[in-house]
Amino acid sequence: MNELKKLLIKRKLLLVIALGLALKVVLCLMETPAPPLQPPSAQNEYEQILANLAGPLTPEKEAFFAEEEDRRAAYQEAMDAVWDRYDNGEISEEELGIQLSAVSNPAEVSDEAWAYLQNQYAYIQEDPTLHYFIRQDGWVNMLGSQSLDYILLLLILIISGTGITYEYESGMAELLWTNRKGQKQLIASKLACILLLCTGVFLLSEGITALNEILRYGPLPDAPLQSLRMFQNSSLQVDLITVYLASRGYRLLGVLLTAAITMFLAVLGRRAVTALFGGLAFAVVPYFLWGGKDLLFRYPNPAGLLIGSGYFFSDILDSSGAVFYKAVTSTGHILTIGFTVLCLCLLSMGTVLLFKRKQERRRQA
Repeated sequence: MNELKKLLIKRKLLLVIALGLALKVVLCLMETPAPPLQPPSAQNEYEQILANLAGPLTPEKEAFFAEEEDRRAAYQEAMDAVWDRYDNGEISEEELGIQLSAVSNPAEVSDEAWAYLQNQYAYIQEDPTLHYFIRQDGWVNMLGSQSLDYILLLLILIISGTGITYEYESGMAELLWTNRKGQKQLIASKLACILLLCTGVFLLSEGITALNEILRYGPLPDAPLQSLRMFQNSSLQVDLITVYLASRGYRLLGVLLTAAITMFLAVLGRRAVTALFGGLAFAVVPYFLWGGKDLLFRYPNPAGLLIGSGYFFSDILDSSGAVFYKAVTSTGHILTIGFTVLCLCLLSMGTVLLFKRKQERRRQA
């Protein structure tokens, strides 16, 4: 507890964390994604109708689409009849305009909203057991994003890098070398506190993002994963909530792995700059090399873990029908999690042992 208090208060990490999370809140408030439907009235109409349709396909929902189709067909038939009379010379051009304007449109849904609803209805009819009516925007931003959260990444690097190197750069390490508790106990306690702090920052960051999505789009629906078109080829028989929680679990592993790598580099190089840039390189280099490719998630690396959701993408086909994005298999999930946990353990033990060995060498010198 004392070590955690020292990190938050004396190292001023609490202020850094507060500023970082405040910036995240501001960015969430400034986020104004364009609605899928234009004009805005069509978007509002679509959301109101979808609120009643939400969930699996039922006979009542099928009746709604059938009745709207009948109304539109009747309107189109009446319009065609007027045009036929004009083409046959039965009415003049002036009378054409009068009769066309006199035909009332019985449709209850605007054309813009109807086109969007009809498209989703056609998709749901392909497999009603796995395809539910849900909003295709909003939460898809979280489940489909392949971008890094740079604010979270920066906070993790600062916490794990400066939290270790402070003793070296302030000269406190020389005093700690004379104390038996300044050996394994100190670094083990500091390492545990930093990992705990990184976990707390991750949960707060995710909470801000989730709250933003809930306020904008409502809670994540309890629907099969395949309800989102981006997962339509997935073989996973799970719901969206399960995938969301699992993808956040991968992200937490990515946070802990990045922190462990940064702490190891901090002890190895004894400089905050070395630790920060080294940890940043491990996190972003794979992202720039493999971003948008299945390699980012097929081989364990901090970047893929920090994104998380890519481990649940289904096969993606190109225009020719060939697979250019291969889904991660069940074996791939097991190997990724197992390898990551192993790396976390080895890096943590390596950090403790390296710190102790450097102490012993310094005392002998």
